[in-house]
Amino acid sequence: MRQRGFSMTELVLVIIVTGILAVVVVPAFTDSGEFRARGFSDEVQSAARHAQKLAIASACPVQLTITADDYTLSQLDGCTSGTSFTVQHPARSGGYTGEKPSSTTLTSSAGTITFFADGSSTGGTITTGGRTFNVVTTTGYVFE
Repeated sequence: MRQRGFSMTELVLVIIVTGILAVVVVPAFTDSGEFRARGFSDEVQSAARHAQKLAIASACPVQLTITADDYTLSQLDGCTSGTSFTVQHPARSGGYTGEKPSSTTLTSSAGTITFFADGSSTGGTITTGGRTFNVVTTTGYVFE
């Protein structure tokens, strides 16, 4: 009667292949810097889209201010004059702001992009984490 099972050679090969896969694949899952950078880029794009929609809905201009370290959505208290205040985030408590992860960069061709009540904007280009997206002047459309 013949016995079934794995030979020693087969077991050793499976262990070697498993070891190689562990060395190559596991670091890709543990390096979250790229995921954070991508998430932040998506967050800034979402803020720009929200700014345009809020400007249309409130009939008041909304500003997306980009610095080297963060972004902020703000609006004037009296629509055309007065003090500015940070727009409240619709999904979490606090203002619509965000700080960039330490491993990524944030730049803008225009430090502040203003969205107007008709949907248009002052336009600009924003680069974060190696991704660039644009805001069209005439329509306020945000695209990558």
